[in-house]
Amino acid sequence: MDLSRVILYCIVCSDTSGDYVHKYIGKEPSGGSAEALTLKDKMPHNPLLMTGGVTLTSLMKPTFCFSERFEYFSRKVQGFAGNDYIGFNNSLSLALKDHSNRLYAIGHFLKTNKCLNKDAPVLLEELTELSIHFSSIDATCSSGSVIAATLANGGICPLTGERMALPDAVRNCLSIMNCCGVNDYSGEFMFEVGLPAKSNQSGALMLVIPNVLGMCFYSPRLDSSQNSTRAVKFCKMFTEKFTFHQFDPISTASAQRDKWDPRRQEFSESKEQQNLTLLFSSYEGKMTTLYRYLKEGVNFDFPDYDAELPSIWLCVVDRLR
Repeated sequence: MDLSRVILYCIVCSDTSGDYVHKYIGKEPSGGSAEALTLKDKMPHNPLLMTGGVTLTSLMKPTFCFSERFEYFSRKVQGFAGNDYIGFNNSLSLALKDHSNRLYAIGHFLKTNKCLNKDAPVLLEELTELSIHFSSIDATCSSGSVIAATLANGGICPLTGERMALPDAVRNCLSIMNCCGVNDYSGEFMFEVGLPAKSNQSGALMLVIPNVLGMCFYSPRLDSSQNSTRAVKFCKMFTEKFTFHQFDPISTASAQRDKWDPRRQEFSESKEQQNLTLLFSSYEGKMTTLYRYLKEGVNFDFPDYDAELPSIWLCVVDRLR
């Protein structure tokens, strides 16, 4: 349900621009319910609230007809998921429509306050129906994790290699998830876990570790903030074990707090392998490798075959010539 707003935001920002989207929607946590009838500076607080989702829907391909807009969104979600399972839950759609009074109230509230698309006519009935359809997209933890991994990969699906969103749109999306993704628990989640996440009321939670990986959890028991209890607990345990909190000092975290950084590989090359790597890196001018070896304490002063000058310096001199 609510997870679809993450993709919707990326799509609209990629199709238009972040500046255009944020003429209509703010970037602040609301501190209240996701379904609250509240605005800030005559705009929804952020794109992940219901008010923000309805406004985003009005901005997405406004010249398309209803079926074309839904088909476009479905294809995008499928692309984010790397062609993993994405379906449509018709029972959920009918249930949401039967209990859509709040959604209709939000639609009228936004229209009254002129928060919807000003560049194209907006039919409130169609807009509400489309929002219900977007919220009825069906996914599994597997496909949800691929969506999270696509966000972690800067908008490129790691399974297909297809670009699904522009880098700036993904950066903006992760920033919004960072401060607003888990309802009124977002501040504490950022303090404890320090990673972008988005939860929904069905018990799903999507976690993104930028440039590393994405995860999706499902556990229906909810806490007082309408987040999955077990998913939040796992995220806390995860960043207690690994140095993935955004503000973990990588160089000292492992020693001081018994944390492990799986991105750092143990240096286990033999002396001969180190020597060959140093020689080729020096000859090819790969300074990054040389700096890394120097930091790791590798001996640069090994002699050449006739035991005269260190081979590494011979390669450097030859490279300079």
